[in-house]
Amino acid sequence: VSIARSAGLLAMGRVFSGVVRIVLAVALARWLGADDYGLYILAVSLGFAASGVASLGLDTAMERNAAVHSRRGDDPALRGSLQVGLGGTILSALLVGGALIVFADSVATGVFDEPDLVPLLEISAVLTPLLAVNTLLLATLIGFKRMGEGTLASDFVQPMLRAVLLAALAIGGMTAYRAGVAITISYVASTGLMAWMVTRVLRRGKGDQPARRDYREIIAFAFPFWFAGMLRIVRTRLQPLLLGALGSVANVGVFSVVTSASTLGRIANLSINKALRPTLAQLHDSGDRSEIGRLYATTTRWTLSVNLPVFLLMVLLPDSLLALFGPGFDAGVSALVVVAFAELIN
Repeated sequence: VSIARSAGLLAMGRVFSGVVRIVLAVALARWLGADDYGLYILAVSLGFAASGVASLGLDTAMERNAAVHSRRGDDPALRGSLQVGLGGTILSALLVGGALIVFADSVATGVFDEPDLVPLLEISAVLTPLLAVNTLLLATLIGFKRMGEGTLASDFVQPMLRAVLLAALAIGGMTAYRAGVAITISYVASTGLMAWMVTRVLRRGKGDQPARRDYREIIAFAFPFWFAGMLRIVRTRLQPLLLGALGSVANVGVFSVVTSASTLGRIANLSINKALRPTLAQLHDSGDRSEIGRLYATTTRWTLSVNLPVFLLMVLLPDSLLALFGPGFDAGVSALVVVAFAELIN
């Protein structure tokens, strides 16, 4: 029941943010056109990919450690884990973001042959540490089973603030750079709010003992998830980057519209996954394998049942979905059908 409630809460947030992001994708695609929208997507994709590289898998380790150490009441280990996670993430992300600034011109002209991409890559460099820390703090809140607070910051505050900023900036004429500024400011607000939420939870613990930093255990747990994260980056973030390098920015815009239209197919999967993971970590820590198996089977059935209607919508009405984004995006019909099958299998 608690997993269903948590999954429902996460799903509500993801449905809301998914709808807002689809509306914003439609608006930006119409405001910018395929070429400028493609430039914007290249910059944002690079920022997300860079933050994933910089995370080192510490977000997943923090999600697990927050769940396990809070169950055990081990406050020193909990605070030590957060110090290791935050310190490692910030240092790594600053190095990756710095490299983006240093090589912005080379990447824009040498890889993508798009000089107009340079100022957008500088925004990507700022986005990289923001996104990495944001992901780690959200994972920490989920580990604490503070689904409502994490959902509020990531799925309500961030997309709504971004929508307000885009609407304000559009008054003077929308550009890809202004769209990048809007998403950056929205993540500053979301990350700051989550930092306050995590701090408030930690203050309730017993702070009379020094933090215990189990570096080896944290890194050993984080590395396999970092490697898996690299595979996800290849699947999601590297595709538009390859399209930009080997094709045209217009193709990047079309592909991004296709992935935006398929967003609803991921909502149930991601929501149930996130809600289930802290409970699985606690059950594994207590050795209750039979309950792990039962939950795994039940939640798999939930995910498939919810995704089937979304799959049918994308397969049967791809033209209508892409028509929402304006002219020039109908070239993605076949791609949307392929992505629909991929999401169903996923």
